[in-house]
Amino acid sequence: MDLITLVQGCAMVFTFGFFFSGSAAVLKVHQQKSVKNVNFLPYLAATLNCCLWTIYGHLKGDWLLILVNAVGCILQAIYIFIFMQNCDNKPYYLKKVFVLLTTCLGALSFAYLGTDLFDVVRSLGLFASTVTVLMFGSPLSVLRVVIATKSSEQISFPLSLMTVCNCFSWLVYGYLIKDSYVQVPNFFGLVLGIIQVLTIYQYPNKTSRVGLTSQV
Repeated sequence: MDLITLVQGCAMVFTFGFFFSGSAAVLKVHQQKSVKNVNFLPYLAATLNCCLWTIYGHLKGDWLLILVNAVGCILQAIYIFIFMQNCDNKPYYLKKVFVLLTTCLGALSFAYLGTDLFDVVRSLGLFASTVTVLMFGSPLSVLRVVIATKSSEQISFPLSLMTVCNCFSWLVYGYLIKDSYVQVPNFFGLVLGIIQVLTIYQYPNKTSRVGLTSQV
């Protein structure tokens, strides 16, 4: 087995782990019939991210990008559907979903109907890279709340840990295939993932600690 095959395998496993790590919060939403303390932004960002990288992978002919991100699109759509079924302020969240769908359709139109005036692959790669950084940093959108409450309840530890593993594997893969659009966002994602893990360590989840204490 050569190095790139090994890295591809690791990237696939860690990416699926990253996508499935979001299922814990969604399962909690489904069981409690409430979206309290669940941040919606990471799911929107992940969906857009998967859509863009699926298109980019198709344009580049990269089967790995196509496969993992197509699966990611399906999973994120399921997560959003469950979230929408249990949220209170549906019009508010529907507006966000509408913006997401509009952006995805716009990217599709640009990718396959674009003219020679634009370097479609490069433009889409730049856009996808930007969204990837925003996706990996989206859990930190609640950082102010975490610091104020001194509890990381709204930041998922499994998601943050898988972010670190996922970004490292894709950073190496991007280096091997010499694709800066894969390398750069995953470097920043790695840094943001480490920050999330450190934040959780600094501000442990009070709910988990209370639950653990009550069981003793």
